[in-house]
Amino acid sequence: MGHKGIRRAALGGLFALLALLAVIAVPRSAQAEENLPAGVERVYGNTRYETAMKIADMMLEHSGKEKFSAVILATGEGFADALSGGYLAIMKGAPILLTNTSHASEVNEYIQKHVAQQSTVYIIGGRNAVPFACQYGLGGYVVKRLSGATRYDTNLAILKEAAGNSSVLLVATGRNYADALAASGCGYPIMLVKDTLTDAQKEYLKSKSGLRIYVLGGTSAVSASLYNSLKGYCTHIERIAGSTRYETAALISKWAYNNGSNNMKTAVIAIGNNFPDGLAAGPLAYEYRAPILLVNGKTQAHGPAKSVIDGYGIASGVVLGGPKLITANTVRSLFL
Repeated sequence: MGHKGIRRAALGGLFALLALLAVIAVPRSAQAEENLPAGVERVYGNTRYETAMKIADMMLEHSGKEKFSAVILATGEGFADALSGGYLAIMKGAPILLTNTSHASEVNEYIQKHVAQQSTVYIIGGRNAVPFACQYGLGGYVVKRLSGATRYDTNLAILKEAAGNSSVLLVATGRNYADALAASGCGYPIMLVKDTLTDAQKEYLKSKSGLRIYVLGGTSAVSASLYNSLKGYCTHIERIAGSTRYETAALISKWAYNNGSNNMKTAVIAIGNNFPDGLAAGPLAYEYRAPILLVNGKTQAHGPAKSVIDGYGIASGVVLGGPKLITANTVRSLFL
């Protein structure tokens, strides 16, 4: 064999070795995913926008419907508007999709395929949150924007649009996402608050009668003074709070079970130290009548979530986010 033949053989051997290494390397992460417990599946995409669409796919499949009859569009760059939209989404049987100018075309294409024509597209937030350009490609739909001067005003606009006759009102801080996220699948309206009630919030509360108010989170989230100011607008008030956001999420799930809004057969698992993948979780969790349990994927601080899963014999789950966010080991430790 000449020098050229030797070089070709050597290169061929090198390429074969590289191909073999690639085949060996890829299945390791895939195999970890395949080893998830039976009845537990992971839902995620390459971006938060794709993840929201995949969550919508799962929601649609579970519902047995051919298409959605409404959809909620919110910015993917903040949490308040999407979480405010959760109750409206549940009332309309709609998914929450995240959008921005860079991803609007793919999101709107998804809407065209999966939302019935002439349905309502609810855009949550003003044009700083969801620019007008995000509406391009939504011909054939009724586009309705719900917004206010602040996230709290937007929240009220959504609650009024959703209407409903719920005698339960959940109150959560609008400055952080964890408590509202954990409660977003319960099927009850959530009012976001800051330090004190606004005049508009007081008027909204006055328009309701026989309210039972449940305040989510400790006094660092919703202050004692604000809690006390709510007493004049309800027949019952109670705080649901743990020492951490993970404990609070677990307590919310138990409260929801006792109030009949979930059945604790399936759990939705979301990361508790970042918000994007959980923003679209509410309607999916409600579709499954499942609690949303929060975990910390990096430190595997998931004791509260584990206590709910074990305590209620939950055997199936939906994990939101990829294996870098919530590891397969974490998932297995929750359900095995």
